[in-house]
Amino acid sequence: TIRLHRRDNELLLDALTELPSHRNTLVVLDPDEETIRRADHVIDLGTAAGVRGGEVVAAGTVDDLVRDERSVTGRFLRTPLTHPATPQRGVEPRDPCLKLERVDLHNVKNLDVRIPLGRLVVVTGVSGSGKSTVARDVLYRDLKHLVVEGNGKPKPRAKNGNGLLGVRAIRGVEHVDRVLEVDQTPVGKTPRSCPATYVGFWDDIRRIYAGTTESRIRGYTTSRFSFNTAGGRCDACEGQGQKTIEMSF
Repeated sequence: TIRLHRRDNELLLDALTELPSHRNTLVVLDPDEETIRRADHVIDLGTAAGVRGGEVVAAGTVDDLVRDERSVTGRFLRTPLTHPATPQRGVEPRDPCLKLERVDLHNVKNLDVRIPLGRLVVVTGVSGSGKSTVARDVLYRDLKHLVVEGNGKPKPRAKNGNGLLGVRAIRGVEHVDRVLEVDQTPVGKTPRSCPATYVGFWDDIRRIYAGTTESRIRGYTTSRFSFNTAGGRCDACEGQGQKTIEMSF
């Protein structure tokens, strides 16, 4: 159920709960709350993780878990955890914001969107509802054009004459001085790249390895001690640190 929208999650759970009605026994490993609440029988393991786990803390219905004082799962089902950080800040009509007027792209038709500034704003919805269209294809692309390329003055690049794609106008650009996108692409050339690669930490380690007597005798250079080089890396996991097994359904 990870990354599923609530509606898609319910469709999946409806399909799963249908299986036992056809004389199937279904065992699911999932910490998702809705999945736990839909289960006919729940087995709660613990009492903690690692060496402190390995025993059945509670078993039965969700109500049984809730009544069991030893069950951490039951405790959070009974009293959900409140976030300890600062409370949410309200959004008033007078607060600075970006206004996207008449977004019209892909399956989004003539939509007005208000995005408050200085706040954590989440764009959500079911798969295919237009989240990426609004957030990336329109907001990010056009706002970057206005702030970075045009310095607040649009450069014509579309037929509508104002340089914007998929939106009639964006109001409130004067409140924004920089536009950045952080996506899921690796920080380096391969998926094995990480912040240590970015800051050059691994370069120092490779130089240490290459400077050893054994490496000099064998003629190894720093390039051999790379996650991307066969022979120098672990050939079993190809430098991933774990094995990825593709499953064919």
